Amino acid sequence: MKTLKFSSLSFYIKNIVLSFLGLILIAGIVMFILDNAPLTPPYTYLGIGSAILVVMFGAIIIGYCNASSAAKEKGAKPLYLHIVLIILLLITNTIGGDLSFLNNLLRELSYFIFLQIGVFIYMRKSKRI
Repeated sequence: MKTLKFSSLSFYIKNIVLSFLGLILIAGIVMFILDNAPLTPPYTYLGIGSAILVVMFGAIIIGYCNASSAAKEKGAKPLYLHIVLIILLLITNTIGGDLSFLNNLLRELSYFIFLQIGVFIYMRKSKRI
């Protein structure tokens, strides 16, 4: 029989790993879009815009999935999951990234906002708000 603490810990570990893999998949799709976007000006903007939309919708979908799996677990909160995920991503990007800390912080805060929008959509759909 699983205890509540073990069940909740396994939920957080599983969802952090799956969310991280989902964000890696989104980054791969964005890199593919940007690498294959034409370099002529009107079409370059379409590539950049579609890459931004992929990031937005991908993060919203990940947040929605985290909220739906948190609803099945007793005592699990997607907010804590997203905070830990964003802190780990910020540490990873600061150590291995080439951008400044402020750029990394703004990018991770935007991820956090879109993840929480996914949670909000799930809560509205399930009438928990």
